[in-house]
Amino acid sequence: MTTNPVLIDSVLNVPAALDRLGGDRQLFDDLATFFQEDSPGLLAELRDAIGNVDCLNSLRAAHSLKGLAANFGAERAVAALQAVESQSTANNTAELEGLFIAAETEIALVTAALIQFRQRQK
Repeated sequence: MTTNPVLIDSVLNVPAALDRLGGDRQLFDDLATFFQEDSPGLLAELRDAIGNVDCLNSLRAAHSLKGLAANFGAERAVAALQAVESQSTANNTAELEGLFIAAETEIALVTAALIQFRQRQK
């Protein structure tokens, strides 16, 4: 697989992330591993919570995902998850489902960008 620096640079802010981590590339890699391991389960929890109109669990899952994405300066994913958090208590399931789809798309982009970034570093 070839890496796509445009994807990486448009989705992640690696310099800012590394700056926050004191330049620790191993910690960045560890956080990327955690993201790739934890985000699918959190997305599933968020999807289920939205479907069950479970405000508390949708807030928790969205907040956790937002924190994971913020580690990498993934501002679009953070904004999408913030929108899910903000609407989680509004009881507008149709709008919340649309916001979830947008957040899910952004999380997929973060995952792809992290995979490509990590491959580029090898």
